[in-house]
Amino acid sequence: MRPCAEPPPPPPAAPPGVVSAASASAASSGVDPEQLRAVFQLCDPHGTGFVSLHTLLQLGREYCSDHNAQQEVARALQQLDPAGRGVIGFADFCRGVCAVVGEFS
Repeated sequence: MRPCAEPPPPPPAAPPGVVSAASASAASSGVDPEQLRAVFQLCDPHGTGFVSLHTLLQLGREYCSDHNAQQEVARALQQLDPAGRGVIGFADFCRGVCAVVGEFS
C-alpha cells in the first residue's frame, strides 16, 4: 500500500502589519474587522492561522443561493491562492471578503 500524500505546508503567516492593514481595509469596505476575525476563527477550529479554501467554498455554496455569487466566491478564492496550496491566512481572507462584498454592494 502506498502512504497517503501529505498536504503541502501552509504558507508563512502574514506579518502583524499586513494583518492590521487587512483589518483597516475591511473596515473601509464597510465590513466589521471583528466579525471577520470571528468568522475566520470559526473556519479555523484548530487555531492554525489558516483556513481551507475547500471549507470557504462550501460555505459560499451554502450561504449564497445566487449562482453568480457562488461563481464570484470561487473566483475570489482562486485569486487568493495562486500557488494552489489550498489554505489562506487572515490577511488574504480579509481581502477575499472585501472583494466579494465590493462586487455585490
